[in-house]
Amino acid sequence: MTSRTILSLLILAAGFVLFEWGIVLDAEEGVQLIPDDISESSTSPDPALFMQAKLSASQKVLAGLLEQDFEDVKAAADVLGKLAESATIRDTQSPRDRIYEHFRTEFIRLAGELAVMADAQNLEGAAYYHEHMTATCIACHRHLRSRQSSSPTSQRQPGSAAKPSADRR
Repeated sequence: MTSRTILSLLILAAGFVLFEWGIVLDAEEGVQLIPDDISESSTSPDPALFMQAKLSASQKVLAGLLEQDFEDVKAAADVLGKLAESATIRDTQSPRDRIYEHFRTEFIRLAGELAVMADAQNLEGAAYYHEHMTATCIACHRHLRSRQSSSPTSQRQPGSAAKPSADRR
């Protein structure tokens, strides 16, 4: 693949992410930096900022894979592992969510395997683990959304329609 093709793919992917996440730049709201990790002293980071840090690290993994920069892949994998280790659900009204804990534990394991593949400069192995980390993220977010929609505290506004589900289990 030429560098022009890779650059085009990166621009396309970035555009998709911005569109999918509904990011709107607004000068009046100011700019908030996205951290590369969550500091040890931060006991309860903003969940949106926390997820942005994970997304940023995941994007660094992808960029490192595309450039075959295994040092960047390893560094980003380490950040992802540390972020997952420090993650908690900020819901004190329900018992500990064992399904979430399963996803979190699996994500930590996959981040470690990704780092091992980066150390070995194994592009296919690293790509494999990155793909599975992404699948784990999607499954975990689906679980958290379904948990949130079934909780007694989440009620729809009168007249609002439920979103159709794309799940086909």
